[in-house]
Amino acid sequence: PPGQDLVTLHIYTPPLKSMHTFSIMGDGLTDWIGGGMGRPWKAKASSPPANPCLSDEQFEKVVHFMHANLKHDIHLDDFAKQTGHTPAHFSVLFKNRADSSPFHYLKELRLRKAHQMIIAGETNLGKVALVVGYTNRSHFSEVFQAYWKQSARELIAQVKAAAANHR
Repeated sequence: PPGQDLVTLHIYTPPLKSMHTFSIMGDGLTDWIGGGMGRPWKAKASSPPANPCLSDEQFEKVVHFMHANLKHDIHLDDFAKQTGHTPAHFSVLFKNRADSSPFHYLKELRLRKAHQMIIAGETNLGKVALVVGYTNRSHFSEVFQAYWKQSARELIAQVKAAAANHR
């Protein structure tokens, strides 16, 4: 209108390949494809994204790292570095893939390794605990019993009894 200032705004950007919009009219999320260079935009309904997770290669790399470092104090940063993700994002991706947190998965690996060692004839629980990353043998024994529903000593006794019966 006469007597009011006129403002123009110029924005320079590369052409957009796609744009995501959300409609409050109930249409949900819509992707707008095309546009730019004289092409018209057209709407494409998008499906909700699946839960993102680690790829097979990334998961195998992390699990291999876990196995190789059972006896060490491993941190979330150490896992995340294996995949190039931030620790928080890695944790989400791992949980979506394995249905458990990285530390719960590592704990299960450690306890399964301890069980295998005892079944194979190892009777020194201090050694078993250290090999699977527990510096406190008492804590190891508590965790072992909670997981396997029997103490490590009971398992050792069963293995000895089974070996005696085979002779």
